[in-house]
Amino acid sequence: MDAILSPAKPGPNLSNQTQGDGAANKELRLVPSAVLPVLLLHTMQTADCRALSQYIPTAVWRTNETVSLNVLIPNMVLDLRSVHGTLTSNEVDAMVARARHGGGVVSYATLPDGTKVASELRLNMYSGMRSPKCSDEGNLASAAIAAVAIVLSLSGSPIVEPDSSIAIGQTSKRMSELELLRTSRLELAGAGIQEAVDLGSRVFGLLRVSPINPMDRVLCLINISNEHELVSPDFRGLLGTRNAVHDLVKNRTFNVHGPSFMLQPYQVCWLTA
Repeated sequence: MDAILSPAKPGPNLSNQTQGDGAANKELRLVPSAVLPVLLLHTMQTADCRALSQYIPTAVWRTNETVSLNVLIPNMVLDLRSVHGTLTSNEVDAMVARARHGGGVVSYATLPDGTKVASELRLNMYSGMRSPKCSDEGNLASAAIAAVAIVLSLSGSPIVEPDSSIAIGQTSKRMSELELLRTSRLELAGAGIQEAVDLGSRVFGLLRVSPINPMDRVLCLINISNEHELVSPDFRGLLGTRNAVHDLVKNRTFNVHGPSFMLQPYQVCWLTA
């Protein structure tokens, strides 16, 4: 089934759902995010998360009546017009070219002056995320998990599905573990506060804060590249600690010796104090 995402097409009503965020039961309207999957594709293709990070504080992820529906499933139709002004025309063209190489199909719209511009992209999202340094099966599976982790880290209501052509057993298990972990943490719930954290272009950083207790926080760090990345988060400012942090994903606590630590290729860390 294709997910056709457009800002003009609101999602279905969600009745009597708390979204796992501890909010009072009420009817919320799901509004699919058209921008997120396009920026996610660009992020994973280029190993550059700056456009996505800059978009986060400008988007409406939740109101009293609506919640952003954040979708990552294999077969999707992306509205390329949704990122006008967010990505340059050259960036969109490069993204489309890479996706077409992986089997994507693009539709064009004709402007009043006769110019044709890419308007929609139909593709397998996971295949479309291939980059020159991410081609073997193991890397593709790890990149897929990193992309899923970004969606699960964000405020809103996520829908994620694995790609049956990419290490299905491995990705399904890890995706399920991340989904369960997300539902167990109030900081990661749909109503939680979020703030993009600048850690460079290759590491997606996001601080999630509990809507109940602002001292309860999760720092999401996701390496979107096939390289080892050295990061230097402000643990004291972000989590209130300069000593030990706990990684929810690996369920281990480790001491922070010095200001930096190394992330493995496509590693996902959800850290608490």
